[in-house]
Amino acid sequence: MIRAYVGFDDTDCLDSDRGTGKLARWFQKELPEGSRVWGVVRQQLLVHEKIPYTSHNSSACVVVELAELDFLDDLISRAARHLERHALVGTRALRYL
Repeated sequence: MIRAYVGFDDTDCLDSDRGTGKLARWFQKELPEGSRVWGVVRQQLLVHEKIPYTSHNSSACVVVELAELDFLDDLISRAARHLERHALVGTRALRYL
C-alpha cells in the first residue's frame, strides 16, 4: 500500500452548512477502486488578528491508502473535482502539485 496525503482547505464561513472537515470526510466516496481512507486529520492554523480567516482557520488532511502508485494522478484529479463540486459560493478550488 502507498499512503497519499490529500490536503483540503476551502474557505468556509460561520453560517455555512459544511466546513473543511466535513468536505474532507465526504471525499471518501470519491476514492479510486481499491483505495481507502486511513484517517482524516484536522490542523488548527494560527488564529491571529493580523491573519485573515473566515471562521475557525483550520484545514484537513485525508490520508489515503492506494493499492498502487499509478492511482496517484487519478486521486489528485478526483480531489480537485470534489472541491469544485462542493466549494461554497464565492470560493474556488485550486490544484497544486
